[in-house]
Amino acid sequence: MIATTVVGDSISSDASVSIYAAIIPGVPLLLAKKTASSAFIETQWNEPTDTGGTPITSYLVYSNGGGSSTTFALIGTVTSAGTREFKHITSAVTAGTTFKYKVKAGNIVGVGPLTAEISIISATIPATPAAPTKASASKTSIAVNWVAPATGGTPITGYTLRMNGGTGSSTYTDIATITNASTLTYTKSSSLTTGQAYSFKLIARNAVGDSLTSVASTPITASDVPDQPGTPTYTSSSATSVAFQWVAPTQTGGSSLTGY
Repeated sequence: MIATTVVGDSISSDASVSIYAAIIPGVPLLLAKKTASSAFIETQWNEPTDTGGTPITSYLVYSNGGGSSTTFALIGTVTSAGTREFKHITSAVTAGTTFKYKVKAGNIVGVGPLTAEISIISATIPATPAAPTKASASKTSIAVNWVAPATGGTPITGYTLRMNGGTGSSTYTDIATITNASTLTYTKSSSLTTGQAYSFKLIARNAVGDSLTSVASTPITASDVPDQPGTPTYTSSSATSVAFQWVAPTQTGGSSLTGY
């Protein structure tokens, strides 16, 4: 600044501190889980709608450290231009722990307000189960068993069992939702057609969500074992062979005989 009188101008003043025609940024948008496992959690977000009139220079990521804690602490600062994600290593904490996160943006003026918190479990969906296997079958019911898959870092909470429409069908529908994680078997005892072969698929569930669907089981026919055949009777013999004959079972169990 210069002062002026009728005599003339003063010497120019020293420069003022820098003043920016900008304000702090707004709240980052759409804070969400990008991916998670029992060893890490990765969050992502979008730039604030209002950057404050000057580019965003950093993002500050806060977490409660897991569990029920309501105290948030700074766990990381993202300073790379355009980077809007953060990977939090959680392997030192018990797998399946729920973490809470908040983020705020900074520019050359200062830092803006925090986002609302989000909760993310340090786990992933269960591994894809193996196909169910036959436990038993009759004309009126089919029972299948399965093996629990890897949990993904948090306990299995249940299963969904799917079944196709019978021999040759590629359409599967849900037939059972199992909410007891220790249950590893199911018996289908309705809507079966004797002689039809049915296939089953399985989905496992934990607190994160549903696993991928298993491959289909080997087809299982809704039929009983055949009745007892007639007693074989001798018919002839030679130096190299003996011939017998018998009467076929009266009841085949619901499907065609395939041999003796």
